[in-house]
Amino acid sequence: MIDDPQSLPLFAGLNDAALDHIALLCTVSEHDDGDIIISEQDSSDSNLYILRHGRVEVVSTGSGLVSDETVLSREDKEVLGEISWLTHAPKAATVRCIGPVELISIDGPGLMRFMTENPDAGFVIMRRIAVLLACRLEQAGVLLKQVLWASNI
Repeated sequence: MIDDPQSLPLFAGLNDAALDHIALLCTVSEHDDGDIIISEQDSSDSNLYILRHGRVEVVSTGSGLVSDETVLSREDKEVLGEISWLTHAPKAATVRCIGPVELISIDGPGLMRFMTENPDAGFVIMRRIAVLLACRLEQAGVLLKQVLWASNI
C-alpha cells in the first residue's frame, strides 16, 4: 500500500475515498541497477507500474529493423506497462533499472474493477492514460521520421 497516491499525476485530484481505495491496490518495491522489472513478451503480468523514483530503460529486442535493441529512458512518475494493461497483450518491451529504483506496482485487474465501479474516477484515470498514449504516439512519429530521414527512404 502507498500513503500518497495524490502525489502521482495519474491519480491527482481524485476524491479521498477513491485515493484510499487505489492506495490499497498499490505496492512499493525497491530495485537495483540492472534489475529487470518488466519482461518483454510476458503475458502473465497484468499490472500497471509507476516509476516513483529513479530511472529505467525500455528495451525491445522484438524487431531487427533498426538495431538489436531499441532503448528509451523513463524517469520519475512515468507510467509503465499501460498498453498491456489496457489490451491484455504480452508486454511489448523489457524495462531495466538504471541505478536504484523505487517502483509502484498497481494491481491491474483491481484497478479496472475500481474504475468500472467508480466511473467518475475511472474517466479521469482513463483520460490521463489516453493523453499519455497520445504523447507517446507523437514521440514515436518524430522518431520514425528521423529514422526514415537518416535511411534516405
